[in-house]
Amino acid sequence: DTVNSSDFLKKTAENRRYIIRPAGKNRRILKVIYVTGDKHGQIEPFETHAYKRLKKNDMLIICGDFGFVWDGLAAEQRHLKWLQKRKYQIAFLDGCYENFSLLSKYPEETYCSGRIRRIAPNIVWLQRGQLYEIEGKKLLVFGGGSSTVQAEFDDILWRREAEPQEPQIQSLIDNLKSCDGVVDAVLTHEPPLSIKSCLDEETKDYTAIHELLEELRKHATFSHWYFGKYHLDRKIPPSYRAVFNDLVPLGADEAF
Repeated sequence: DTVNSSDFLKKTAENRRYIIRPAGKNRRILKVIYVTGDKHGQIEPFETHAYKRLKKNDMLIICGDFGFVWDGLAAEQRHLKWLQKRKYQIAFLDGCYENFSLLSKYPEETYCSGRIRRIAPNIVWLQRGQLYEIEGKKLLVFGGGSSTVQAEFDDILWRREAEPQEPQIQSLIDNLKSCDGVVDAVLTHEPPLSIKSCLDEETKDYTAIHELLEELRKHATFSHWYFGKYHLDRKIPPSYRAVFNDLVPLGADEAF
């Protein structure tokens, strides 16, 4: 069921400073983690010069609405096969527009200390509420979102799956406790409620996920928070960043 819980994170322990430890010596080394925004099944961004500069084992994280697992038709399958030939890793959060029924058919496994569904050898779907340890960085992920465009989507189940669910919220709480509330970065599709006003968005138009992320903002300690919902590239001091076209190295001030 959809959850509207304004105080869900009050169960967490008081934040304490946490020392980041490097990944295990047997873990395959990535070079750079890049963050970007919605793709909606468009292959063109991947053909640009910036993407061609990504090196082997770099990781590209897409903050929602990946869009290449949508209808399963031949054109989509060709795009997925093309993406599988990229030398870098692709990881995505779910956004507002996803085919959850199709995505859920992919196998689940543990990846970088968190749960994922593997779409292809180099493509993974990052799960809500999970904490990943990548290149010595702790990344807390919570995808999903809401949309006012519902005429195109009459499936009630789809709308429910786009919103946060109780088990996912519990995973978020448990993982936040496990790191004493301190992470390097938070990656979401939607922004926290209070950040919507910084984007000239109506704060009155909010749902459970905005309240959820607002409570996360209050209870977690993080250096950076990235989100992709609004199709713009903008820094919001001190720690927030809307991403869309830019490729932003994790933790960097400027785009790639």
